[in-house]
Amino acid sequence: MTNKRRKGDGEDRISELSDDVLCRILWFLPSEEAIATCLLSTRWRFLWRMVPALDFECTKPRSHERVNKFLSQRRTQRITRFRLNLEPDPHRWGACANYINEWFYAAINDGKVEHFNFSSNAVIYIASSPLPTMFTCTTIVSLTLKVLSLSLAPSVCLPSLKTLHLDVGPCFSDFKILLYGSPALELFHLKQRWNARKELKIVRSTRHIRLFERRKICPDVTFHLVIQSDRDDDFIPDFLEDHLENVVKAKVYITVCSTCQFWYSFVDSQVFPALEQLRNVEFLSLADFRKEMSELSTLDLPQFQNLVQLQLYLNAARSVFMELPAKCPKLQVSEFVIMDDSYDINKKCPYHNSSIVPV
Repeated sequence: MTNKRRKGDGEDRISELSDDVLCRILWFLPSEEAIATCLLSTRWRFLWRMVPALDFECTKPRSHERVNKFLSQRRTQRITRFRLNLEPDPHRWGACANYINEWFYAAINDGKVEHFNFSSNAVIYIASSPLPTMFTCTTIVSLTLKVLSLSLAPSVCLPSLKTLHLDVGPCFSDFKILLYGSPALELFHLKQRWNARKELKIVRSTRHIRLFERRKICPDVTFHLVIQSDRDDDFIPDFLEDHLENVVKAKVYITVCSTCQFWYSFVDSQVFPALEQLRNVEFLSLADFRKEMSELSTLDLPQFQNLVQLQLYLNAARSVFMELPAKCPKLQVSEFVIMDDSYDINKKCPYHNSSIVPV
């Protein structure tokens, strides 16, 4: 029995699987690792040529030759998963920039790509011809772009897109066009790097819609906004059209963190316009973790005609936000918490993080 058990342990049961199953396993691997499986046995020798995926890190000189050779030896035109990463240093990825449009075309037009991921911190020129095709591709389900700059096509039509991740420079402002052209979108995540340091996330589940926005002006100042509603009370169109005053059936969470008194007046310039826009909501939770209010905090608070529930988390009892209850004629439930000096500010700021807002 012992000898039989040892013999059974050495059986290559994976190789007995069908080509479709093995190709599906290789689909998740980087392309060069998938190619390396040809050394396992004759059973695996040509399997990598049938895998409908292109996944390369262009981190070495002559990387373009490896990608082109891979494309020329494949037995299928289908590329359902495309991932390409270019290093910031052009000396590492050589002439890859000259072939990017060709590779894009192979994935989008010929491959009927479903999952597209391209990242590059390098300043490269991408011809406009494949990009409009990308933004009108009917097969893309998930799209991830990490680039310094991005110019969209005049029209966007992505009927199958469910997940969209954008990591772009501070000048990008066309995300609304993408949202309008993606009716099936369930997750949108935008990061704007360098000076702006902005982040926007929109999540649509079967039950709820949630928007999370973070603005980080400097290491000492953060402004968080979370809006959550039931799926039937979709506020995203109002958000895109800058008409948040139309939002009523939603929960709003605002968090302000600033350890530098120099920035206090700027924080007010972020908070008060947000409150003015969201003046018709029924639920508001405001957390202000500044140790004292700015001398310029004399801005008038808006009237909250529909507010029935209010939560305040403050570091200063003399905060102007203590006047909020008087601005809420329909207020039914209120909660006030004044933090003492022993409370760690680093633990306060994540309070309204989108991952822990009650659902």
